[in-house]
Amino acid sequence: AFVTRAIERLRASQPGLRASDIARRVAGIDVNPLAVLMARTACLLALRPLLGEETVAMPVALGDAILDEPRGAAFDIVTGNPPWVGFESLPEEYRVRTKGLWKHHGLFADGGGRGNMQVMLGRGKKDLSMLATCVAAEKYLKPGGRLVFVITQTVFKSVGSGAGFRRFVTGDGTPLSVLGVDAFSARRVVPTA
Repeated sequence: AFVTRAIERLRASQPGLRASDIARRVAGIDVNPLAVLMARTACLLALRPLLGEETVAMPVALGDAILDEPRGAAFDIVTGNPPWVGFESLPEEYRVRTKGLWKHHGLFADGGGRGNMQVMLGRGKKDLSMLATCVAAEKYLKPGGRLVFVITQTVFKSVGSGAGFRRFVTGDGTPLSVLGVDAFSARRVVPTA
């Protein structure tokens, strides 16, 4: 949905762009192969009115936006819906592979080498959306760009677990500014029976 909306906005704002020009200006990444296939199909449908004889690669890659190296330039706008998964619920291998990133971004302390998970996690539960937000800002966003993410409101409210996140500084020292927060907690998204 995010990539196809970007395609639609580019088509509307710059009517002279070719499909290949648009495909080079947007990108998507997902760890789920089915989600990638669906996104590529949606992109193809969004670009279909512009397709002629040119060959266009659909701009959605299979990969891990947190662990993989960026494929190309940084972007003016980075948007998405990172996973809302608690650190403690991640597979052990993924916790180990991302531990350095959590530390790099100041999202949890070392824990004194004691292996004490509670010390490492702080006074509350860490959410993967915190790490994804920091990584996206550092790896994929141009200086002065905008990051628009759908994340859980607990990262803004929790006493201990969100403290590192709420410093709003990436691991490389880049300051971030919160320009707005839209809370959808009162909005009914799924009808109840």
